[in-house]
Amino acid sequence: MATIDDSLKVFFKEHKTTAALINWMVFGGQPVVKPSQIQESTADESFFHFGGDDKFRSLSRQRDVCKVVSCVKDNQRSYMVVGIENQTTVDQFMVGRALAMNMMNYLWQYGVISDRNRSKPSSNMTAGEFLYGFRVGDRLAPVITLVIHWGREKWTAPLSFRELVKDTMPSVRDYIPDFRLPLLVATDFAEKKRHIDEPNLDLLLHYVGNVFAGKRKEFQTILDANPSYQHIRAATGQCINAITGDCLPVPANPEETFNMKTAGELYREELRKEGMQAGMQAGMQAGKQEVFRMFVESSRRKKRSDAEIQQSLMEDFQLTSDEAKGLVNR
Repeated sequence: MATIDDSLKVFFKEHKTTAALINWMVFGGQPVVKPSQIQESTADESFFHFGGDDKFRSLSRQRDVCKVVSCVKDNQRSYMVVGIENQTTVDQFMVGRALAMNMMNYLWQYGVISDRNRSKPSSNMTAGEFLYGFRVGDRLAPVITLVIHWGREKWTAPLSFRELVKDTMPSVRDYIPDFRLPLLVATDFAEKKRHIDEPNLDLLLHYVGNVFAGKRKEFQTILDANPSYQHIRAATGQCINAITGDCLPVPANPEETFNMKTAGELYREELRKEGMQAGMQAGMQAGKQEVFRMFVESSRRKKRSDAEIQQSLMEDFQLTSDEAKGLVNR
């Protein structure tokens, strides 16, 4: 089985799914971003800087998923960088990590703009613009990090960078970045019966959220009421299995589709059979223990010694010495 991280990376390769997530978390569910506007981007955020000893240092972070979204406003094309971080445990420093990754991308953008301006200097550039490589009117593309918590544990980490900083005087606090973390929690999504207009993402959030909240039956009701859930990408089922530990019968090719309702019924039938088999084994074991108990009691009524009873258990029932001794001393 693929890891959770690998499964979710494959899942979010589908631009329709990513567009639905961005629209839901950033634009309040409005269909602002279309799948055709999304491009893959490198997941590595890095920049170089000088250390105190004037030696080059590098700092880098690997994003789970990174996309570039092209937008048109007032007939001008612009770009937005969107990172997606998938969590299954609570990271108390998540808001700090997200801010750091965003800043790395901004610094990378600054480096690109600076190199471009210096390589083709204009005659009207000021000394400061040439020195720092950033001209009046130069702007950076927005960078957003979206966090999804797929885990069972309640999210308790700060959602604002200011919460990470020790409380201080109001005048000082005003200079601390008020960076806020966009967070989507699967269990909250399911509990509040939210809906995203993309069947694969909607189903994955509801399935994981209900399973970790102990409400599988409630998900079955949701499944029955949503015909769109019946033809789902295999990548979605692979994420379900990786995150919850379930074993839904899912095609190996993530781009294939499968019937979620049928897969769920087959999985429940398999669990039922396993439960029946376990019950039969437990019943057989309980029956054996009852036979042993009655044999010991009957032997004692016949005034047989413990050593004689133990020997008989070993010979008649092929038990080990320790097993027989345990039954006699019970």
